Amino acid sequence: MRLGLVRSHTLVEGPGARFALWVQGCPLRCIGCFNPHFFDFDGGTKVSQAELHSLLEQALREHPEIEGITLLGGEPFSQAEECSLFAEHAKLLGLSVLTFTGYTQEAINKKNLPHWQELVSVTDVLVAGPFLQHKVDKTRPWLGSTNQEYHFLTPRYTMEDFGEPDGIEISIDQEGKVVINGWAETTEVNSLIRGLEGAITVSSAETGP
Repeated sequence: MRLGLVRSHTLVEGPGARFALWVQGCPLRCIGCFNPHFFDFDGGTKVSQAELHSLLEQALREHPEIEGITLLGGEPFSQAEECSLFAEHAKLLGLSVLTFTGYTQEAINKKNLPHWQELVSVTDVLVAGPFLQHKVDKTRPWLGSTNQEYHFLTPRYTMEDFGEPDGIEISIDQEGKVVINGWAETTEVNSLIRGLEGAITVSSAETGP
């Protein structure tokens, strides 16, 4: 898999505590996307399934309250085989799977490209649709714009589980690299980064939806 970012424990990428994985590469490149640094298919880092399994299992040892994984990007359906294999492993561990995609559910079913339905089959909740900058959604959690939709593909979750407001998380590693994930408008994130630059030395910043 071509991997953009991993957060081994997050509270802002779906219901409950989650292991979040951002794949690298997106063909849709929505204007105003929160994650333009994950567009490039040549970016990120190549990792094996074994390495991903090890990261997830270590996260579960350190944070046994984790209830699921979240697949984001980038575009998970551009690496559908790799994502479905990782999601299958997560399911064996009793975890839920939340998948974000810029494709609509109709487009996924119509295109029916190799391994796409495999990824759908191991997903509990599909959050689908392109981000439209002129239709920003500030009311529903984990959605960027009002055209995007939740699709509850299994009984694992219902809309009642999706009542938490949007939030962001900030972490700083030992090298001074700032990682921001969650959901906020790009202007708000840029303002936050400027504020951080005034307080600490920021070597780079990465954001996630």
